[in-house]
Amino acid sequence: MIHRQGSYSDSAIDHKVAPNCEGEPTAQQSSTNAASGKGHTQQLQALQDIVDLAELGAGRLDNTLLDQLRNLEQRAAQRLSRSREHVVIALAGGTGSGKSSLLNAIIGTNVSSPGVKRPTTDHAIGVSIGSGEDAAPLLDWLQVFERHCLEAEGQLSGMAGAVILDLPDIDSVVAAHWDSAERLIERCDLLIWVVDPLKYAHAIGHQRYLANLAHHAEVLVVTLNHADRLAQGDRADCINHLQQLLAEHGLDKARSLPASANTGEGVDLLRQIIAEEVRERRAPVERLRADSQALKQQVGQSVPDPGVFSIDTHELLEMQHEALNERDLLQAAAALYRRMAIQSTASPLKRMVFWGAKKLWRGVFGNGQEGNKLASKASDKTATNTSDHLTSADRPPIKISEQRLRYGLVDAVDHLVQRLPAPAAHRLREAAAQSAKPFAAGLRQQLEESLLIEPRRRWWWRSVALLRGVGELAALAGIAWLMLRSLADWLVLPPVPVPMFVGELGWPPVLIFGGISASILIGLAARPAASVGARRHSALLRRQISRVVESQAAEKNLGSLSGELDKIRQLSLRACRGAN
Repeated sequence: MIHRQGSYSDSAIDHKVAPNCEGEPTAQQSSTNAASGKGHTQQLQALQDIVDLAELGAGRLDNTLLDQLRNLEQRAAQRLSRSREHVVIALAGGTGSGKSSLLNAIIGTNVSSPGVKRPTTDHAIGVSIGSGEDAAPLLDWLQVFERHCLEAEGQLSGMAGAVILDLPDIDSVVAAHWDSAERLIERCDLLIWVVDPLKYAHAIGHQRYLANLAHHAEVLVVTLNHADRLAQGDRADCINHLQQLLAEHGLDKARSLPASANTGEGVDLLRQIIAEEVRERRAPVERLRADSQALKQQVGQSVPDPGVFSIDTHELLEMQHEALNERDLLQAAAALYRRMAIQSTASPLKRMVFWGAKKLWRGVFGNGQEGNKLASKASDKTATNTSDHLTSADRPPIKISEQRLRYGLVDAVDHLVQRLPAPAAHRLREAAAQSAKPFAAGLRQQLEESLLIEPRRRWWWRSVALLRGVGELAALAGIAWLMLRSLADWLVLPPVPVPMFVGELGWPPVLIFGGISASILIGLAARPAASVGARRHSALLRRQISRVVESQAAEKNLGSLSGELDKIRQLSLRACRGAN
């Protein structure tokens, strides 16, 4: 029985057996029941797969196939809930095949009247062996209204629980008979297909019915009736040809046997087959399992293999790099490094002069609008902490083109879209387009947390600034020396001594010229070093971007696209599981 939560369990079917005279199962029956436990579990798993396929296939499979899945799910629920103890055996075949005569021979009494007109059987006849009242709900569901009940005694003693149907002819000239036969063939548990020597290869039976039963060999018995009308050699040729035709439909494992309602040949064997199916109670679930396998094969043919439901990591890397304003970030990082390096290695004396001028201006003119404007201008020129005065051009925002990601993700799933049913292909495209925004947001967040566009201050910046400061300090010392000497001369004080550096060249001019020249040369030499450092910082930022992009591509956290790919992958897995 199907649980209404949408799952099957081993308790869905009570594997009951016919009691012996003391009311207990025989040892042979108990052994058979235990040995078939694993088979029942596999059969129920196949039914559970149909429930899963119907759920996963909603909005993804073609409506025709989805309707078949839902119909089978509904039919399984209805069949298993009507009766757990009866096995429905249907005798199907064309006009003149002898279904009615064979049914009468099997049960040992005439309940179905053979005739010569077409169609011979115009409505289904049901024969329940054992308690007829217990089989009534099942026959109501089958819509079989001519019913006969026989006691399970004598030659029918081992067939208690069998419900045998004589179906309308499959080649009837009345369309309603075809519909009735097809409906009952679909709902029966064990199908006995009756053919005769004249029409055993009839196209209607093979192409319309047997060709669609490739997964139903376990619940199909093909009987060559009227075998007594054939010579021994012709009978062997006919049976071999029939088996060859069955093999072409994938039914090489289906049971086939010659029979004759007139002579009784094969009738006992048919009773034995029916008794065995009734005893094991496996035919109802086996039939549903076979129907499940056939549908799973159809689903498997409509979707790709589970292993192909992934997006190429290389494609994700390329689309992220293309969507990101990586070039602007790299250029900004290099420019910012050069700017900070140049400002950090600028003349300390110059910075002190401008800093003093700013203080003086603020002290004289206050914080008026004009004063603020000039002070701000001076501050921009002499700021020692560059990160406090960055403009939008120095530090551009991280921009990611959602449109480019959208196009890229849709292109990335195109190889799957081409192989999916139209509803699933449409959903996958929509999921790819919708995933662009959260994917861009996640990438932006990771980049903002990881990227270091502003470089750390380098030790050599301070070293260059220190060296320039020493040179400028030496120049100031030389200037102060000359000023003291001039002041002493003006005040008629003892002269300030001036040692000679070389010949008549004294130390003050050397300090002034040497200090200023050294500061300028060191500053000029720092420019190429700043360019080299800018390129290195840009390369470092490129590696950081690549690590973040690779991390995002490896995680493949694509929101609704990941979810949709997983749903279709599960759909394919369910279809492929045990489909062969």
